[in-house]
This record gives sequence, C-alpha cells and structure tokens, in this order.
Amino acid sequence: MHRKFILIIGLLLAPALPNASFACTSIYIVKDSMILAGKNQDFGEWRTMLGFTPAGNGRFGTAYFGGKSVFPTGGINSEGLFFELHQGEFRKKMTNVQGKLVFAGNLIDKLMSECSTVQNVIDTLKRYTQEFLFYQNIAFGDKTGNSIILEGDTIITRKGNYQICTNFYQSLHDRSDAPCWRYKNVDERIRTHPALTVDLIREALSVVRNPIFTQYSVIYDLKKGIIYLYFYRDFEHVRIFKLQDEFQKAEHVYNLPELFPDNKAYNDTYIKRKTPINNLIIALFSGFFFILSIASFFLAFTLRVSKEASLHKRRLSILSRLTLGLVSILSLIYLSRFLGDPESLQIGLFHPIKQYYSSWSLVILHIPKLLILAGTLMIISSFLHWKMNIYSIFTRIY
Repeated sequence: MHRKFILIIGLLLAPALPNASFACTSIYIVKDSMILAGKNQDFGEWRTMLGFTPAGNGRFGTAYFGGKSVFPTGGINSEGLFFELHQGEFRKKMTNVQGKLVFAGNLIDKLMSECSTVQNVIDTLKRYTQEFLFYQNIAFGDKTGNSIILEGDTIITRKGNYQICTNFYQSLHDRSDAPCWRYKNVDERIRTHPALTVDLIREALSVVRNPIFTQYSVIYDLKKGIIYLYFYRDFEHVRIFKLQDEFQKAEHVYNLPELFPDNKAYNDTYIKRKTPINNLIIALFSGFFFILSIASFFLAFTLRVSKEASLHKRRLSILSRLTLGLVSILSLIYLSRFLGDPESLQIGLFHPIKQYYSSWSLVILHIPKLLILAGTLMIISSFLHWKMNIYSIFTRIY
C-alpha cells in the first residue's frame, strides 16, 4: 500500500515538478591511484539499454546508456572520459555564445567520440554551442583526474578531490548549504569515509536512490575501463563490463532488464502495468472510452434545434456540436496512441528537449491542452443548455 501511495503521488506531481522527475545524482572522486565515477539515473527511459560502439572512422569507442530513439543519459568512451546528464533547475540563460557555431547534430556524441579529456571538452565547447545545453547540468570527468560540471555555458571546476552533481545550479547556490538532500547525503558519506572503493560509491548511490524512479545505477573505474552496473535499485546484483572486451566486438546493445535476475519491484511498477494487456480495468475503461467517443462523434451530427428557435439558441447549438465533435476526435486520437504504446501508463515523461520528440509525441503533447479548452466550452454550453432549455432532457444529461 505504501508503494502504491508513493507511485500515485509521483504520477500526480511529475508534470508539475520536472526537477523531481529527472532527479539524478552523479559522483566523481580522485583518491590515491584510483579515479571512480558513478550515477543514479532517476526517471527517464524505463526500458534502458546499454549500447557499445567500437572505435572507427575517426571516432573513439563509446558506451551509452539510453533507450530507443532516446538521447543518451550518460556513458563513457574508450579513452576514459565519462559524462552524465542531469535536469537543471530551470532554463538557464547562456551568456557566452557570441562567435560560437550552433552545432546541428548531437553535441554530446561529438564530445564523447572526439574528446579524450575534460580539457578537450572545454576546448570544443569554445567553438560550439547548442540549445540543448540550456536545460542541463552535465558532469564530465576523465582518467587524468579532471572533472567539470557544465551548466549551460557555465563551467564549474572541481574543488577538492571529489565533485557531486545533482539538479541545482552550483553557480547560483552555496554548495556548503546545497538545496538538495541527495547532494548533502552523498557529500557526508564521502567526507566521512576516507578510503576510496567501489563499495563506497555503491553505498553512496544506494543511500540516495529514489523509491520509485531510480532506473539504474552505474559506477565507472575510469583508469581500468570497467563498468559496474546495478538495475532498478537492486545493489545486491551487479553486472561488470570491461570496455576493452566490449569494444573488440561489433556494435551491440544490451537491454538492462534482461541482464539481471527477475526484479519484482521493476515488474510491479512497469511490466504488470502495460496497457491494456495486463489490466482488465484499464481494458474495460478503454473500451468504454472508445464507445463514448464514437457515440459523441455521431451525436454531434444529429443534434438539431427547431427552425423557430432563436438566433442565440441556433448559434449555441452549432458551438455545442463543434466542441462535441472536436472532443470526440481528439479523444479517439489520444486513445489510439494510448493503446499503441505499451508504456502508456508507465512512469515517464517526454524528453525535455523538443528536438528529440517524434512527430506523434508533439501531437500528443498538445491534445490535453485542446481537450481542456474544448471541455471548458462544453461545460459553459451545457450550463446554457439547461438555462435555455435547449435539446431534450436526455441530451442535456449526456
């Protein structure tokens, strides 16, 4: 019951709280001869994949986390450079764009496929900019011991032997009093444990995992070229990938859920909620919704008022038929997409950068707004129907 309550609250608040929806945490630590980095990917693509592309054609080898047609959320290249994306607090104005080229492609992929160090990243960003950077905190770190956080075009350099990145802008807040409980908890964990080990990073990520949204956790050993991967808040089972071995293969992709033992929490949150296949209530509701939309569509063509009715009543009748027909069409389009996507009721939002939307996603984004507008008109017209005694009692109730 507690899990369901958290799930419902998360669904209700997700559209209104984008920072909570993309609440990722990453760590970069340099200690003695070790350099480790790690991240909790909170929210994002629930069918996450890990794809390896070997070096070739002037590109370094890359390993990216993401989903089909989804912008990579993090990864590492064959030279030991890693990056991780974090949703920013808000659209941050970029002030250092004069004279820069607007990069038309995937700027992150360019950086990861052509840069071997953080300094290379900084040098490349002196030449290129992209709107994508407006919204992001992007952590970069390399195996030489350098790391930065990119906030739009503001670069935050590391102070001390570690750097933590969450979702607030460190250029605008005092990090000693960070407005983020995850940042504070990770910071305390690292400060109070002087020995740097993979277990330390794992424990730090475990402490700040989200009870619903953490899709996966990853730890990179940048010097050794090793990935330690944990799935859906389960830190007891790990999959280890050696970059050298993976980059010797042809380009390939792993589906994260298939790499790990059956995960009950993941299945309960996602797989069992596929619609309408595994849920009779949703299937019945969808059928009722479809019948109601079809009936409303045809009703819009049959509604009539007598020729003797006043001009006001005839105009109101036309408005009612138009809004009823519009709502029916929009509802049927929305339902078709709902039934066409198995993750329709999954926890997940569209990527915040519109240039990565599919054409259907762009349509779906605007349908609720249009339905609210049309529905408001229907409520007003329904009130006037009762007041002016337009149509029969049954039609007015409908």
